[in-house]
Amino acid sequence: MLKIIVNTFFIRILNAFFALFVVILNSKIIGSEGLGTVSLIILAVSVFILMTGFVSGALIYFVPRENTFKLAFISYSWSAFISSVFYVFLIFVPLVPKEFINDVIILAFLQSAYNINEKILAGKERIKTANYILLLKVTVLPASLLFFYFILKIQSVESYVYSLYLSYLTGVSLSFLKISGYLKNPEFNNLINIFVKTVKLSGYNTIGAVLQKLNFRLGYYFIEYFWGINVLGIFSAGVQISESVLIISRSIAFVQYSKISNLSDKIQAANITIMLFKFVISVSAAAMLLLSLIPSSFFSFLLGKDFSVIKPVIYYFSPGIIFASGSLILIHFFSGTGNQKINMYSSFAAFTITVFAGYFFIKNTGITGASLTLSLSFFVLLIFELFFFKKQTNKKISDFLIRKKDIISGIIMLKEYLNK
Repeated sequence: MLKIIVNTFFIRILNAFFALFVVILNSKIIGSEGLGTVSLIILAVSVFILMTGFVSGALIYFVPRENTFKLAFISYSWSAFISSVFYVFLIFVPLVPKEFINDVIILAFLQSAYNINEKILAGKERIKTANYILLLKVTVLPASLLFFYFILKIQSVESYVYSLYLSYLTGVSLSFLKISGYLKNPEFNNLINIFVKTVKLSGYNTIGAVLQKLNFRLGYYFIEYFWGINVLGIFSAGVQISESVLIISRSIAFVQYSKISNLSDKIQAANITIMLFKFVISVSAAAMLLLSLIPSSFFSFLLGKDFSVIKPVIYYFSPGIIFASGSLILIHFFSGTGNQKINMYSSFAAFTITVFAGYFFIKNTGITGASLTLSLSFFVLLIFELFFFKKQTNKKISDFLIRKKDIISGIIMLKEYLNK
């Protein structure tokens, strides 16, 4: 398991590096206004993915338990249906500029297809395969963006959209090729029963995920409304830089989810979760401390003079990133053990904080208030999850405290891995 975690971690680190490179490149070429438009496009795609999650949200959990072809057929069909619904939604609700609506629909469907394929691979515990496909997918984005910006001289938001097409198509094509072996001998019987089961479990999972996404991104709309798209571009850059630290917990949680979904021993799953929780909290706290120490002049040099005020976002969002890192581990424990309903309850509590605190903080203090709102929201999320974890597993809160033996065990495991 450690080997897979390390493999996943390094692949996701590269993913974060490319994402950061794209943010820097976009800030230099299309500026804060263009970056604000890009953030709205990505946010719209994310909203679509959350809607498709009402069927595919718990796919990793179901893959070891149901026929893979049936799960893929149901998930793809649902994504196609949501595409038409979301198109109508975007016409009446202007989440993105009208000229990008068609692009958002196509990109969203491609990303949804890739997510379905990736979850099937994870459910089969083919994590390394999924990781290498992700690496190729994310490599295409900055490479094609450089081509459009500097070879074809198309320095606009459209170039970013074209690059997303190439990146998403790469991911969908390669991942579908790898899952095709699991789709042989198609069966169409009992589809309705499987659909109902996936919707029931995935529904809780997706509602929780929607609320989590709103916790992260509702501030975007508040900032655009009260402060304008230029300030949104600055805030989104700060959030993306801070979120790069979450690559640690996301990479570990991805492996954890795959492992726990294939376990029948809940005690073992709980022990694995506590161990991983301690690790991600420690590493994430250290990473955010280092990130907070970087001077503002560096970000101004890196991103441009418009982004000289980005430091408060990182500083005030630091506690939120640490809370969110631990939260991700607990979320994937509940998902892997079929308790998605708990994730929904916890996310709702955090979302309530985001709505009320966010409106007043952002209206009065801008990006500083938005960052504080995120930290407060994720603190509430973590507290609720710890409460439910304790109730489900009979573990003590003190079990989550990092002790001397945990540090020694971690060092020994790292040495053993490095020796191998």
